Parts: sequence; C-alpha cells; structure tokens
Amino acid sequence: MAAIQLSNGSIQAILDGQNPERPVLQVLNVKKIQSENANADRFRLQMSDGRFYQPCMLATQMNDLIYSDQLDKFCVVEVERYICNTIHERRIIIIIQLKVIRSGAEVGGPIGHPQSLDLIRVPANGQPPPRGPP
Repeated sequence: MAAIQLSNGSIQAILDGQNPERPVLQVLNVKKIQSENANADRFRLQMSDGRFYQPCMLATQMNDLIYSDQLDKFCVVEVERYICNTIHERRIIIIIQLKVIRSGAEVGGPIGHPQSLDLIRVPANGQPPPRGPP
C-alpha cells in the first residue's frame, strides 16, 4: 500500500483566504456537538494536513458518512468542497463535500506531527509573527 501524502500547509492556506484545490487531510477526531437545530446532528472534525490541525465543521448533508462508519478517526479524505467563514472573530472551515480515501483502520494513527494552529499562528509566508516589545 502506497504511503499517504497529505496536503501540508493547506489548512493554514484556507484560513488565510487561499483556495487550495481538493486538499488531502486526515481526520484526527470526530465529535458530535450540541446543535440549536434538533432536526440534524452536527459534527466537529479535528482535521490535519500533516503540519497543522484545526477544528472544522461537517455540513449536515455529509452526516451519513459518520453514521455508516466511513468517516472515522484517522481516516484520510479528499476535501472536494469547503467554505471558510468567520464566526465570533474566528475563522472556521466548513466541509461541504469530501471523499474518503483510506479508512482509519487502514491508516492506524496520525500522519506526521501536526501542531494546533490555535497555539501557533504562522502567516502564509512562513515567517513567524513579529514579537511585541518585552
């Protein structure tokens, strides 16, 4: 089985307003969250590009992939459609359509050593943010 190549840096690029085409990401965690709309479950996915990880929301029309256990922890997906919105002064990626490339059981664990973008916010040019006075 060939090694999986994630789209390194694509999460940061999306959050910075770029539009990487069909990024390949790994699901590190799936969590059902409380929803104001009782008609549909909402799921938060912890997504990794191998370099960084970031919470993302799954559009409700993709819930069947979770219910059928196709979209699970450590699976690798190709994100076919997404949008990035600002909610409460925070950028959030909403995954509208994706395709599972490898199941979590096949992958068996995290790929790379991703770090949280909440803790490390690096501009798209790769340079660390300027430090303020001590």
